[in-house]
Amino acid sequence: MEGISRKDNKTNLSSSQIIQWVLAEEHGNKEKTAKRLGISRSTLWRMLKK
Repeated sequence: MEGISRKDNKTNLSSSQIIQWVLAEEHGNKEKTAKRLGISRSTLWRMLKK
């Protein structure tokens, strides 16, 4: 995600920024993203709709 590097302090990021960052790291794979975030795929979809 543009503007966010691995060295950034993730505690300063919003939940949507974290989701987008992980989603980019997982090359758009929502199943892997949800697993890494410890949430269900349906919760991830709901959060992405916002």
